[in-house]
Amino acid sequence: MTATAGTIDWQELADNDQILTAADYLDEAIYVASRVKPGGRATAAQMAARRSALWMICEEIQPCTVRQVFYQATVRGLIE
Repeated sequence: MTATAGTIDWQELADNDQILTAADYLDEAIYVASRVKPGGRATAAQMAARRSALWMICEEIQPCTVRQVFYQATVRGLIE
């Protein structure tokens, strides 16, 4: 390398194919998102039941943060 001590000559690394450039990433296959849950989206009734359960958690442990409600919902099996 021709750079001084403590510096990196990025152009020399790129010229020697030692780092990836933006063009290298474009050559990769395009990532296709997949569904997280094969069953699809929750129904309106399922969302209403979850909302009710979350409100009950809030009432039980108030005052509480969103994080605390999330942890309680996870422990109780409302969310995965």
